Amino acid sequence: MWLVTRSHCPMKTTARSFRKVRWSGAFVLLLFCTTVAGAETLEEAWQLALAHDNRLKAVQESAAAADESLFSAAANRLPALKGQAAYSRLNQTPETAITLPRFPSMTIPLLQDDSFFASQMQLSVPLFTSGRISKGIASARAASEAYKQEVEQIRQQVKFEVAEAFVRVLRAQALVEVAGSHVESLLAHRQDVLRMDREGLVSRNDVLSVEVALADAKQSLLQAENGLSLAGSAYNRLLGRPFDQAVVLEWSGQDALEQPENEEALRSAALSRRPELKSLSHQAEAYGARAGSIRAEALPQLAAQGSWLHFDQVPLTDNDIWQAGLVLEWNVFDSGVIRHRAAAEERKARMIDHRKEDARTLIELQVRQALLDVQESVQRKVVSERALEQAEENLKVARNRYVQEIGTHTEVLDAETLRIRSRSNEVQARYDLMLARIRLRYVVGDL
Repeated sequence: MWLVTRSHCPMKTTARSFRKVRWSGAFVLLLFCTTVAGAETLEEAWQLALAHDNRLKAVQESAAAADESLFSAAANRLPALKGQAAYSRLNQTPETAITLPRFPSMTIPLLQDDSFFASQMQLSVPLFTSGRISKGIASARAASEAYKQEVEQIRQQVKFEVAEAFVRVLRAQALVEVAGSHVESLLAHRQDVLRMDREGLVSRNDVLSVEVALADAKQSLLQAENGLSLAGSAYNRLLGRPFDQAVVLEWSGQDALEQPENEEALRSAALSRRPELKSLSHQAEAYGARAGSIRAEALPQLAAQGSWLHFDQVPLTDNDIWQAGLVLEWNVFDSGVIRHRAAAEERKARMIDHRKEDARTLIELQVRQALLDVQESVQRKVVSERALEQAEENLKVARNRYVQEIGTHTEVLDAETLRIRSRSNEVQARYDLMLARIRLRYVVGDL
């Protein structure tokens, strides 16, 4: 099918122009101001939207930030080299008093003057942290995985929104065709009425009645065209294009693969695929690992440390000092600070578990609702197609009866109204089924 949305340019609607319109069973091509090069498939629309969507870009940056946090957490187990330098100025030059037997007491300056410079280089390597670093890395890794699942969630959400907008354009185009068909049918009936009026076979009331019905049909066509324009604008917005850019869409059967209608299988697939559940699982894991890392702060921490110190005026035989050793740190008592910090993270993990359980039941409900929508739409489509066939045949019979002066003008208008209603119902059922199948793929996590 080839579908074109109209650009925002003026188009005069006259009875004469309607007479030149020939509405076929396929979707009509509406040519407006902008020239269109080719048709756009749903897959192509997805690619354009995913490259443009700012929500997706934002969550991708969050995922990249989580990766940086993971790299930072992993670097805590590597050696760290730190340098320090200090310049100090004292209020007076420090001196020391020395008293030797048989000699008078004397004072000796410790520095040449009242200022000195000192520098230090220190290398430290963690040897044992009671799991503080390893659990911190595990927490950062789980958080990174959670953000990756959020990226997938937004990606599928964007694809579903684009698919909805895609189907809305198709639906609006079909409704324009229906409205145009209504105008064309009334124009043909109007010719019969005018001919019979000239021959004095019908009353003037029939002419006035068909004119009113035709005017109402033209208004419906204008409303349908406006709806098509708005649907195209909404679609262009998702793809990051100007609102008034013409849209040509091509639908292929591969754009919405049919899902098996086994509810249990679909529910199981959704629970294993949906990125929301995976993200919540990783979030709970991150909080749990963070709680373990915090608790480890109260346990022994052992590190190897080496340092080099230099003093420029200290009266030593060598102003450069090297030092190496082991540093053991154990936070024995902190009034419960670490314990409460860890408990807070554990409660956050339990909070995520509750949210995950709520999301699980909601997903199961979504699968059931989407499957029921598909089943209903299939039945509606079959019924509406049968009703449309009968309505079209009914209109033919009514028009033949009117031309043969057996039926009335009112019977023709009623038959046309019934045909348009049946055709509108068929269009709605067709695209409701299309959208229901896409929604089923979305709730299963297969979009």
